[in-house]
Amino acid sequence: MRIEILNKAGFIMAIYEEILRLREEGFSDYDIQRVIIPVGLPIGSVTPEEISISIIAQIIEQRRRNGSSDLGCSSRGGLI
Repeated sequence: MRIEILNKAGFIMAIYEEILRLREEGFSDYDIQRVIIPVGLPIGSVTPEEISISIIAQIIEQRRRNGSSDLGCSSRGGLI
């Protein structure tokens, strides 16, 4: 449990540092608020594979919410 809390704290700190970096690079608060950091949908994921699926599901959900059918795949099959 303690390790899980420390991992979450480290993740939150990494996000905070990234926000500070974006501000230093001149991004506005509006731009930063538009950034989405997928952490997965709450589907009870336990294994790394399940967590990966929940993250991809969240990305798909967000793209559909924005009216996009494009999932950002290049013609070579990789994500852009």
